[in-house]
Amino acid sequence: MSHLCATASLLLLLSAEAPQTEWELAASKDGVKVFTSTRQGSGFKAFKAVTRIEASPEQVLGVLLDVERYVEWFAYTKTAKVLETTANARTIYLETEFPWPFSNEDMVYLMSQTTTDQAVTLTLEGVPTHPPRINGVQRMKSASGHIEVRSVGTMTEVTYTMHTELGGGIPIWLANKNIHELPLRTLGNLKARLERTRTAASR
Repeated sequence: MSHLCATASLLLLLSAEAPQTEWELAASKDGVKVFTSTRQGSGFKAFKAVTRIEASPEQVLGVLLDVERYVEWFAYTKTAKVLETTANARTIYLETEFPWPFSNEDMVYLMSQTTTDQAVTLTLEGVPTHPPRINGVQRMKSASGHIEVRSVGTMTEVTYTMHTELGGGIPIWLANKNIHELPLRTLGNLKARLERTRTAASR
């Protein structure tokens, strides 16, 4: 018992000493807030975007899980497809558009779903070695994040968190300067899409 107590005390101490991510507000528009933070060992910043939508969690998840239609609303997405589906996860491919003179960048992700009483979380873990590899498209070095969906009163709160190491074609300073644009537009589009559906259904 003393050994278990000592182990528990050590875990609590380590947890208390673990550095916490410090998020700074980078942009706010139409009910979407985007925060950024630095990550140890990386020059690229991470982002966290939050919004609330007048829709049910099930309706929000329905859009988030419809990967093939990401090109219609997920900002800067040129290609989106499901490569494989298993009982525990989906393997998806996303190609992100970048302005000239930079090449587009892509990543294959494992998308898994976790459900608790409080929220549903879609975890996205990049697998940079996974095919396909497309000529002329730069593969991101790494990417990891999640999208959390939770009910808040009569609304649904969506939190989109991501950290990406780009493939090397875009200067770090330029990527960090514009990092808020993708999540700001993505959650703004998601919000607008669901609220248009709600308005149409009420007519």
